[in-house]
Amino acid sequence: MDARPHTVLQLFAGEECFVVPIFQRPYVWQEEKNWQPLWNDVLSMVGVAADDPATSPHFLGAVVLDYMNTPPDAISSRQVVDGQQRLTTLQVLLCAVRGALITTGQQVRFPNALRKLTRNQDQLSEAENASFKVWPTLTDREGFSAIVNADTSEQIDDLVAGATKASVLIEAYRYFYEQTLRWLEDVEDDIDTNLELLVTVLQRRLQLVVINLDKNDNAQVIFESLNDRGTPLLPSDLIKNFVFQLLESHGVDVEEVFQQYWRRLETAFWKEEVRQGRLNRSRLDAFFSHYLTMRTGKEVLSPALFNQFKNLARPMSGDDLVELVAEISNFSLVYRQILQRSGRSRDNRMFRTVAILDTTVLTPILMHLLINAEKDDRAEAFQWLESWLVRRQICKSTSKNYNRFLLDLLQKLKTATDGFADVVRDHLLANQSESGRWPSDDEVQGVLISTPIYRRLTRARMKLVLLGCDTGLGSQNQCNHLAAYDDRLEIEHLIPKTSSSDGTSSDFLDSIGNLTLLKGPLGTRANTSSWETRQIAFAEDRAFGLNRNLPSVFGEDQVLQRSLVLAEALCQHWPHPETPTALQSSAVSDAPAAAEAKEVSRLHLEQLWASVETFFEALPVGTIVAAEEFDIDYEYEEMLVQLPTVSKSSVQILRSSDGMLLEKTPVGPVVESPPISEYTAPKPPPAALADSPPSPQAAPPRIDYPATRVTYDASISALLRSGFLKPGDRLYHHQTRIGKTVGATVESDGTINAGGNRFTAPSTALGFLVGHSINGWTGWRVERTRETLDEIRRRAALN
Repeated sequence: MDARPHTVLQLFAGEECFVVPIFQRPYVWQEEKNWQPLWNDVLSMVGVAADDPATSPHFLGAVVLDYMNTPPDAISSRQVVDGQQRLTTLQVLLCAVRGALITTGQQVRFPNALRKLTRNQDQLSEAENASFKVWPTLTDREGFSAIVNADTSEQIDDLVAGATKASVLIEAYRYFYEQTLRWLEDVEDDIDTNLELLVTVLQRRLQLVVINLDKNDNAQVIFESLNDRGTPLLPSDLIKNFVFQLLESHGVDVEEVFQQYWRRLETAFWKEEVRQGRLNRSRLDAFFSHYLTMRTGKEVLSPALFNQFKNLARPMSGDDLVELVAEISNFSLVYRQILQRSGRSRDNRMFRTVAILDTTVLTPILMHLLINAEKDDRAEAFQWLESWLVRRQICKSTSKNYNRFLLDLLQKLKTATDGFADVVRDHLLANQSESGRWPSDDEVQGVLISTPIYRRLTRARMKLVLLGCDTGLGSQNQCNHLAAYDDRLEIEHLIPKTSSSDGTSSDFLDSIGNLTLLKGPLGTRANTSSWETRQIAFAEDRAFGLNRNLPSVFGEDQVLQRSLVLAEALCQHWPHPETPTALQSSAVSDAPAAAEAKEVSRLHLEQLWASVETFFEALPVGTIVAAEEFDIDYEYEEMLVQLPTVSKSSVQILRSSDGMLLEKTPVGPVVESPPISEYTAPKPPPAALADSPPSPQAAPPRIDYPATRVTYDASISALLRSGFLKPGDRLYHHQTRIGKTVGATVESDGTINAGGNRFTAPSTALGFLVGHSINGWTGWRVERTRETLDEIRRRAALN
C-alpha cells in the first residue's frame, strides 16, 4: 500500500483511467451537502491565491485505488475502491468550468488546460473507456459521457437546456456551469488574470491523498471500513459491492449479471426512505432485511444485515452466486408487488390489510407464499392470516411477540412442499397464549356488540372492519370493492354524534351498529336532519350493503340488532376455522325490537336476588352458577352490591374471564355435598316457554370441573361432529326476571337458527333474541339433555 498526496493535476495528468466497478452505488452527491461546499472551497482558494501564490493546497479527502490487470495494448487502469463520488465530482466540475469558458468565448488556452485533465489522448486502445480519466458505474455512464464529450457550444447548450437525459450528474454539471457564469459576471477587472487564478487553483491548489493498493492488499476489507464524504455507505451498498467482488473473483461476467438482474435495483424507488419499526431506512435495505429473513428463517435486523449476507454468500460457487443474484432480483419484484399491491385481487386484499394494520413482520411469509404456493392454496393461507390479524386487532390483543411466533411459522412453511394453508391454519390454532391466540367468533362478536369500536380503532382500521362487514353481508364484487373509493371513503354515524348532547350514550353512538360507509361526505344538512331524511341519503349510496334495507325507525334497539348482524357478517368475511359456512343474516329491517326495557327499581332487584337465594338454598357450598341464568349482567352487579341483603348473603358475585358467576359460600349453615352419583340438581325457576319446550326435568348429575380456566376449542360444528349435539336440537333460554323464554334450533351446518336468522356463534344468536350482549354458551340449554351448551362443551372436552 502506498499513500501520497496528489494535486488534481498530478492525479489526472497521466494517460490513465480510474474505473469505478459496476457494483458500486451510482452517483449520489447533492447540491447543499456536497457541490456547494466544494465550489465555495474553490472560490476561497482563488481569493487566497491572489494574495499568496505559494499558499498550501486545500485538502479534499482521500481516494483508494486498486491494482487492475490490463492487457499490454490497453490503457493503464486502476479500480476505484473508495472515493468514486469525489473523483466523479471533480471531473464534472472541470468539465462544467471548461463549458462555461467555451460558451463565453474566453481564451482557448484556459479550456484546453482543463480538457487535458478530463480526456486521455490514447488513440490506439479500442476500449470504451480509453478516452476518459474516470469511468463511472454503469448507470452513470451515459450522462457522464455526455458531460465529458460536450466540447462545443451546441453540445453544452443541450446539456444545460435539458435536451440530454436527466441524471444527478447532469444536475451537478448545470450547478457548476451556472456558478462559473455568475463568477465571470462578478469579475470586474483583468478577466484573464482571474481566469488564470481559477484554472491554477483547479489544477494545483486542490489536493487529495491517493492510496494505491497492490496485489496483496485486501480491497474489500478496506472498502468496508471507509465511507464517502457526507454520505455513509448503506448495508445494501456493502452487499452489492461484496457479491460482485465475489462474482468477479470467480471469473463471472459481472457486467452481464448486473444488466440482467441487478439493474432494476438501481432506480429511485429503491433509494426512497421508508419507516421500518421506529427507524427510517432505504427501501432496498428494508427489502434485504425481509429477503434474508425469508431465506434463512431467522430474523435479520439492520445492524447485522451485511454480515448475515456475507455468511450466506461467501461459501457459494460462481454459479451459485449467479443464482443468488437472480433470486434476489425475482424477490425484489415480489416485494414491490406487495408494497404497490399490484398482484391478483385476492392477494392485494392481504397486502392492504398488512399495510393498514402495520404488520410488516409478515412480509417474509408473504414473499415465501407468493413464490412457492399455488393460487388456491395461497388464497386460503392468506385468508387465515388475515382473519388472525384482524380478529386480534379488534380484540386489542398484544403484538409484542409476533416476531418470534411468525418466525416459527416461516420455518414450518420452509419445510413444506404443499398444503401451505393447512400449515398456516394449524400453527395459528395451536397457540393458546395471549400473545398469539386466534380469537373465536364469540370473542370477536362480544367486542363488536359491547364496545364503542369507533373509538378503539384508527380511521383506516375502522374502514377496514366496516368493509369486512359489508363483504360478509354478501355485497357484490367482494374482492375488488375493498379497494374501490378507498381515498374517498367516509365513516358516518347513522344516528349523528350530536345526539349525545340530548342524553344519548356516546358508547351506544360509537358502536358498530351505528356506523356505515359512504363514498363521500354526507353533508351538513343531512347531518342535522331527521332520520327519515338521513335514511334516504344513506339509501342513495347503494355501493355498500351496509346502507341497504335500513329501517324506517332507527333507535337503540335497531342499533343493537344491526350490531349483531354486522358482527356475524364480519366473522363470515374473516372466518375462524370453527366458523361454519352460514347463510347470510338479513339486514336490520322494521321487525319489532327484540330488546326489552330493563327495570332497575330497588323492589325489582330485591325480588331478583330473592329468586337467586331460593335457587341456591339447597345447594352445597362451592356450587357455582353463571349469572346469566338469572339475567344478571355487569350493569346489574353495580346496583346489586349496594343492597344490604346481597352483602349479607351466602351467595357471592364473582368476576371471571368466562363471565360473571354466582357462588355458594360458607355463610350460615354449611351443607355437605352428597356424592356425585346421588346428586340431582334442582329444577330451574319455573317458566312458561314460548316455544312450548318440554316440562322441566331433573338435570343430569353435576360434574365438578377444574376451578382453573380451561380453553375449549369445541364449536357447535365440533359438537355436532362428535355427537354431543344433533341436528335439529332445540335450544331455550329462560329470562327469569321478565318471565320470558326464547328458543332456537341447531342446524346441520353448525349454525343456530334464531328468529329465522342463521348465526355461527351461540352468544350472537342469543343476543339477537334477548336484545343485549350475553354469553350464549352458558345461556342456552338443550331441551334433549337439559344441559347448557357450556356443560356439553366441557363434557366433550373430558372425552
